[in-house]
Amino acid sequence: MNCIVVDDSEVIRTQIAGFIKKSEFLTCCGTFANPVGIEKCIEENNVSLIFLDIEMPQMSGFDFLDKYKKDIQIVVISASRKYALEAYDYDITDYLLKPIAYERFLTAANKALEKHILHKHLNDEHIS
Repeated sequence: MNCIVVDDSEVIRTQIAGFIKKSEFLTCCGTFANPVGIEKCIEENNVSLIFLDIEMPQMSGFDFLDKYKKDIQIVVISASRKYALEAYDYDITDYLLKPIAYERFLTAANKALEKHILHKHLNDEHIS
């Protein structure tokens, strides 16, 4: 699965990109300090999963979710629990609380993979 990381913290971007590299089924197509202009990367790389922070300068994660309405999985990464309920209103795949342990990251990534496989299977059945 192709994915990107969007977080204003370089430390978090590097950590998540490292976790992605360790996984056997994810490919990191880019890391970004904010969501401004990421649509081109999403389209060009057929990205199906975004690890998305909420509190960022220029554009918040929620502002991006309000604007970008394509069928794509979102795993929110945040230092605060206070956004969790609102985040699930956007039908996110999972919510990771910083600091993020690899095992917890892997749980979220596996959820995304399961949804991806199910979605692909349902689309294949619909086409047949």
